[in-house]
Amino acid sequence: MRGYDISQFLDPKAHYRVVNIFQPLWVESGYDYRDVPRPECGLLLVTQGTITYCWENTQLEATAGDILLLPKGCHYQALTTAARDYLVNFQTSAAPLPTHPIRLLRGASQTYVDLFHRLVELKLQGKQKSFLSTGRLYQLLEQLTADCCREESTLLDTALPLLAQTEQPIAQIAQACGISESGFRATFRKAKGCSPLQYRL
Repeated sequence: MRGYDISQFLDPKAHYRVVNIFQPLWVESGYDYRDVPRPECGLLLVTQGTITYCWENTQLEATAGDILLLPKGCHYQALTTAARDYLVNFQTSAAPLPTHPIRLLRGASQTYVDLFHRLVELKLQGKQKSFLSTGRLYQLLEQLTADCCREESTLLDTALPLLAQTEQPIAQIAQACGISESGFRATFRKAKGCSPLQYRL
């Protein structure tokens, strides 16, 4: 889950509104929210090429199959290399938001392409701000929540034996799980209620 709990968005009391839906082919070098904060939340699925998100002294490289959350109010620059993606921008009253782009999932299945494409179809029909588009956004969030929980379970299946039976450094265990060290530490603490080092003691 890369350290962020997308299930916070699935609040039955929250309001959701799709603002716009895109499937662009970037021909320029990217776009910039460094001076002006991002005006709404976005869910993005990269289908081709690379998008590098830069903020403060941090970079996040997104490639085909990655799904990202682009939070409302965050500042970043996006540099693109022959990138094609689906992007759904939306407003929500749910959950506190992170302050920078977050990768939610790697290796998205065809199911996600279909979910994003159905939202694009609604835009082509002039229904991007309808109740139907809100329902399809919610389906997308539900699928992400289910898959991110499975990904967290897989991470723990890999990490727990390594923590209990070896003296490998945390960075090396994170690499074995296919996640950054900071993402690993955050995901582990969320799942187990303690840090990886505390779990080892």
